[in-house]
Amino acid sequence: MLAYRDFTSLNFLKLFVKFSQTRPRAIYCSASVVIMIYVRDTKKSTIKKIVKVDSSLRDLIPKFVGNMKRDVKVMFEAVLSQNLELIIQISHRLRGDAPGYGFVEFGETCGQLEDHARQGHIEVCEELTKELTKLIESVEIEFVES
Repeated sequence: MLAYRDFTSLNFLKLFVKFSQTRPRAIYCSASVVIMIYVRDTKKSTIKKIVKVDSSLRDLIPKFVGNMKRDVKVMFEAVLSQNLELIIQISHRLRGDAPGYGFVEFGETCGQLEDHARQGHIEVCEELTKELTKLIESVEIEFVES
């Protein structure tokens, strides 16, 4: 089943493709040719997320990933101290920034985190923050020529 969702305000198109865990689960297209593919790593029995990014973003991606890791740590500390305002601020920013760099699922999870933080669901925020950590750890980035 193929579903189209148009994000005109962000000027890109996202396609969801429903397959098994060993086939592509999500394909993301933008001006920078970003594709996300899920593959099973049989050695570790985990799902690796391969994000293919236009090589013109090669200099930006490592810094962005480093910033995402730092922000997730800060949000986890904010969860422990129950600082919902900080969680909302960071998750809102990442919700918007992450898809533009090809991290669609990360951005969607940040959106869920922001929504739950606004509702005061600190336990759910803790689980979503742990999920963000797993998402970052499972990503492999491949740069492609456009």
